[in-house]
Amino acid sequence: MKENRRQNIYRIIMLIIVVSVITFVVTNILNYDNTRKYVISNSKDTNIIQKIETSAGSLKKILDEKYIGELKEEDLLEGALKGMIAGVGDVYTEYYSKKELEDFTASTLGNFVGIGIYMQADTESGRVIVISPIADSPAEKAGIKPGDKIIKVDDVEYKAEDINKISEYIRGEVGTEVKITISRNDEIIDFTIKRENIHINYVSSQILEDDIGYIAILTFDDGCCKDFIKCYDELAAKRSKKTNCWFEK
Repeated sequence: MKENRRQNIYRIIMLIIVVSVITFVVTNILNYDNTRKYVISNSKDTNIIQKIETSAGSLKKILDEKYIGELKEEDLLEGALKGMIAGVGDVYTEYYSKKELEDFTASTLGNFVGIGIYMQADTESGRVIVISPIADSPAEKAGIKPGDKIIKVDDVEYKAEDINKISEYIRGEVGTEVKITISRNDEIIDFTIKRENIHINYVSSQILEDDIGYIAILTFDDGCCKDFIKCYDELAAKRSKKTNCWFEK
């Protein structure tokens, strides 16, 4: 009788231990599945293209399984291409989407709608800085100056990495207005500027004292050579004693 009772107690103890072990294992497996970090394969035995394909495929699979929002494959592709170029670490090496390339081409051809400013992303300050307003543009007339830091556009704050967004946003329909908030010598200034058709004059010229012909090349883009020859011929026709070329920094 005592022996049977001892065996029953032993079985109960073992059952409790087994249940506890199973509960511990299952709980940890579930927690691991919910909190684990995914490791993307990056074998040293494959070339860069194969690594990219493998990593991208793994990431896409995880997004398909875990991301609760809507995935737009075109946006994923654009983001991946931009990321690859960003990996170069050179501010002058950029990837343009179709829309960005169209805008860039329009600006280099010298005709677009906007406020007329040259900008660059400044990684030191983390802001987009005005290189210079285009001569006789709405930005120049409003008082935008070289070195101005763009803080907001229509009350939306932007950083240096948003330069393409700023460039796209300040373009628009002729006659519409855009609010530009800049920082100048620690002073915050708001400008409300009306968008206009912008034509870029790549070259300007004038006659200085002593009949010296003066040619300024403002930017090197399509049309610069033609404008330069035109200015040179005009100065030569005025019989200036000497014609000098000056390149704006």
